[in-house]
Amino acid sequence: AALVSAALRDFSKSADVRRAGCVCLAMLLQADSHAMGADVGHVAASRVVQTEDGGEALIMRGGLRHAMLRAGCVARLMASLEKGAKDLQTVQPALQALAYLAVSTRACEEILKSESTKRILRCMKKHTTSEPVQQFGCALLQQLCASDKFAKAAVVQSGGIKVVSTILRFYRRPVAAVAEGLGLLQKLSAQVPDHQQQIVERGKLLGRVVRAMRWAAPVALA
Repeated sequence: AALVSAALRDFSKSADVRRAGCVCLAMLLQADSHAMGADVGHVAASRVVQTEDGGEALIMRGGLRHAMLRAGCVARLMASLEKGAKDLQTVQPALQALAYLAVSTRACEEILKSESTKRILRCMKKHTTSEPVQQFGCALLQQLCASDKFAKAAVVQSGGIKVVSTILRFYRRPVAAVAEGLGLLQKLSAQVPDHQQQIVERGKLLGRVVRAMRWAAPVALA
């Protein structure tokens, strides 16, 4: 982890290094999570804690993640999102790695130090046709919203509700991005009447939510 972080720092101007570094971190975290028994697209955790909005957040356990945090991987990944925002091969693995790391409160704090929500949503808006980008972007934002009460407002102010509406419009089938998008809406609206009102007033969004819930029903029963 330290070597990859150093390479991303020292060769930050190289698109090839950014891509390879982000892919490497994402693959390591995915393999580590699978080894700990996590489902695909989710993170392994040792326990579940209650959040302020009445939901649940996963608290991670694992030496690899701690090593990545010590090595400064969060800062390197966020910098890669900034410099490689237009490059799908950088954005997708960077968001995936950050989503795995964000089960740590410390990682969330590091991510939120910068204008992270704007940066994440900017990448999601640039790559609306990439289902993994939408999936991991929403998963990451959910973790940030669960860890910090001010993150919800930042996500909404940066266009988070609109991004979810776009996901539900674009993906007309039960994919992971739709599930994570619905989860993000739940996090944004929980105990925040103003956000609930914005969701209600956002054109066809409620209809898209209902349609997505109908898709989910057969999957849940399967």
